[in-house]
Amino acid sequence: MLSACDRPATVPSDITKKNKKEAIDASNSIPYKAEIEAGLTKQFNYRFIPIGQIQIMSDVTSKVEEPDSKRKRFRNTMLKALEMFQEAEMIVYKELRQGEMDLIKSMGTRVFVVTPLKKALDASDPKESNPDLLAIQIGNCEILSIVKDIEYQSPLLPQSDDFRLIVGTYKRSFNGIGREGGGGDDEVLKFRALLKFNPFNQTHSFQTADWGDIKTDVWKTANVLY
Repeated sequence: MLSACDRPATVPSDITKKNKKEAIDASNSIPYKAEIEAGLTKQFNYRFIPIGQIQIMSDVTSKVEEPDSKRKRFRNTMLKALEMFQEAEMIVYKELRQGEMDLIKSMGTRVFVVTPLKKALDASDPKESNPDLLAIQIGNCEILSIVKDIEYQSPLLPQSDDFRLIVGTYKRSFNGIGREGGGGDDEVLKFRALLKFNPFNQTHSFQTADWGDIKTDVWKTANVLY
């Protein structure tokens, strides 16, 4: 995932009903609307459950070491997520006992075994899941308006490729699994998405995005190079 500093891109708060309708009509006509909606949903409306034997780093190690999903090594915040999934009857997990020397050598890293239950298996997306990770969709994202659609360049991106920056608003909604996990009512949010253009088949592919509250100038995430 890309990362960089954050510069606000505000969404006008004084859009009239007429202008809002025109913006929605325009969003429906852009050829990459479906790609952005699918990208936003996958990036922000999926939850991923590691399964099998995993490692959870200590508080200290979590601050100095990056997680590694391939090695199934996660920050200590994963423990709270496991507790939530177990309370929702989606998994059961247990900690493997380690000797004192093992804990010292691993700097307090704890080892757990996570077993998915039928509820999680039934709700998982087979296209996004793998033997080590269950991908569960918790809702959807629907584009409501596009307020900016411009060519985008950055020295941190490949100069031989063409990119576009799309800024707009979208509706986030939760499904049954998402509401069980704490999701509330539908909400209108802002997004900025980075798309890559393929000149050979004239298509755009979603790269990454950020989201935020439309009432503020800040973003909740900082994935787009800006």
